[in-house]
Amino acid sequence: MISSFSVRFVAAAFAALLASSCATKPQAPVAASPAPDSFWKGDGVAGAPKIVVNLGEQQITYFKGGQIVGASPISSGREGYNTRTGHFSVTEKDIDHRSSLYGSWIDSDGNVIDDDVAVRTDPRPSGARFLGASMAFFMRVNGAVGMHEGYLPGYAASHGCIRLPRHMAEIFYKATPHGTPVHIVSSGPRTEIPETTPEPKVAEKPAKTTMDKKAKEKTKKKPEVRTAGSTTAENPMPQKQRTFIRQKPAKPPVVPRGTTLYLVE
Repeated sequence: MISSFSVRFVAAAFAALLASSCATKPQAPVAASPAPDSFWKGDGVAGAPKIVVNLGEQQITYFKGGQIVGASPISSGREGYNTRTGHFSVTEKDIDHRSSLYGSWIDSDGNVIDDDVAVRTDPRPSGARFLGASMAFFMRVNGAVGMHEGYLPGYAASHGCIRLPRHMAEIFYKATPHGTPVHIVSSGPRTEIPETTPEPKVAEKPAKTTMDKKAKEKTKKKPEVRTAGSTTAENPMPQKQRTFIRQKPAKPPVVPRGTTLYLVE
């Protein structure tokens, strides 16, 4: 026969087991997994950085000293908000940037009313305020367009910016100094850096010196002197050569005084 003590002991053990199975254990933070086709091996690599954004491939490639040291998938501007191609550079960096154009309407308690808002066109609900979309690790490259952390659905889906996975956005942000060239191309090989078209140089005219002016005056053509026998545009036939001889007038004879002069007819 089971004693009352045994019954109480079994009941207590069962209750302890039940309590331990229902308790919630603290979860360790899960590190963000790398995005497919993304890598970084640029730490310690010397050389000037350059970034190539390939819209057709939805891919960004990072160069240092002409060699590839990093790459990542992206999400660029969707139809109607197409990311502009061209040669740009990083002009601003802001680690906690928020959009001033796109974001959400939230109420006074911080609850999201609408999470896809264009602040310039969408009417504001009563009592709501605007909260710009997070664009962490923002690097501006062209007007309002920049590279930053964001959602990647696997295709072009942004309002024109270049979205990156968070871990790659952070790596690129830390590795990229102001002024880094950013080439945005529509298509082409991922492994080549597009060459910029050099601007034509205007040859500078040498400054004129006093000696140059004097030399120029010496080389000036003397006015053409035409003689009587030369031809002209008005008179193509040569004129007869005329010779004019000037003779000195003869001196009158000296007549001694007292000489009688006779007039002869």
